[in-house]
Amino acid sequence: MTEPIVGELTTAQAAQSVVGFAELRGFTKYVLYEDGTGRIVIYGHARDILEDGGASMAAQAQAGQTALAVSAIPNPATQYVVDSQIVARPDCPVTASVAGRVVTLTGVPVGAPWSISGTGLSGIADGNTLVVTFEAPGVYTILVGCFPAIDFQQEFTIA
Repeated sequence: MTEPIVGELTTAQAAQSVVGFAELRGFTKYVLYEDGTGRIVIYGHARDILEDGGASMAAQAQAGQTALAVSAIPNPATQYVVDSQIVARPDCPVTASVAGRVVTLTGVPVGAPWSISGTGLSGIADGNTLVVTFEAPGVYTILVGCFPAIDFQQEFTIA
């Protein structure tokens, strides 16, 4: 029987942990992010020069993207890039209130994409307030994209 490869991890768990293998094999942690916004579009481990002649992650950056070597793999849901540094995304300014079958979202950034699960409703916010009246009872999830802030997502039960 094979012994665990990394600490207390089993072989199967270690195989799922790219971090341990990447560091052992000389890989560098990278992110590709959008110039101008800092949105992280790809992250992972790559070699600067690949043995088979293939393109490294840095070479895969498309127009409008920049590659950045990092010390730790970021979480794009909560982090982005500012001045070549991984930083926390700010809190979303959206707040919600419910009155009967009406959900009111305030602080919605102009131009923010929004969607409501189970309804097919979606759009782009054109103001600071979004008011939704639900015709049918049910459980709905409202998502508002607030980048660079953390996206707003909340589940509502409408009686």
